[in-house]
Amino acid sequence: MTPAAFLSELFEAAAGRPLRFGQLRIRQGEAQFSIWHEDDQMDEGQLRSLTNPSEIIEWASLDPQGDERMLRTAPTLKAGFFYRASDTQELADALDAFYPGVITTWLQYAEDGSEAVPLRQALIDQSADFPRAAEITDAMANEIMRETCSKGCLRTIAWPLSTESPVSKLRPARGEIPMICARGCSLAARHAEQLAAAG
Repeated sequence: MTPAAFLSELFEAAAGRPLRFGQLRIRQGEAQFSIWHEDDQMDEGQLRSLTNPSEIIEWASLDPQGDERMLRTAPTLKAGFFYRASDTQELADALDAFYPGVITTWLQYAEDGSEAVPLRQALIDQSADFPRAAEITDAMANEIMRETCSKGCLRTIAWPLSTESPVSKLRPARGEIPMICARGCSLAARHAEQLAAAG
């Protein structure tokens, strides 16, 4: 299934209600889709109109303080904009500009049989940059999930700690476009490296 087809299904199921995607809200109108920040009211006179994916990427690259957003799924998207999409393909392109690869990750996870990578394996795979990261204890892993992942990222964790601790397959929440983490990123690995080094 393509992202555009997936979005069509979600809006059909939503029956006129807005969908949530990270910090975005998306509403379907008669001939277009509207995207805005969850902290904004849809008063176009007060908001910056973004007109194409390049403008979205530029807008989403900085947080409200003007600092670079190293993680696009961090809860730091600045408010003050709206975007209009004429169809689900244009909408899919816009959402991918805000949150690159997130919808594709979900479709692979849900449909293609792709499994989430256990955290310990993800840390081993990043050992060239973080050589001690895989040495963390389960308690340290839980601290990473709590402090780095849950607080610093909007994605829902889909991976287990190890192959010995499988987790149930995630299901999409009603009214939301799923945003999952199927593999621990470099921020998690960096935190793991720091914890392992500190002992």
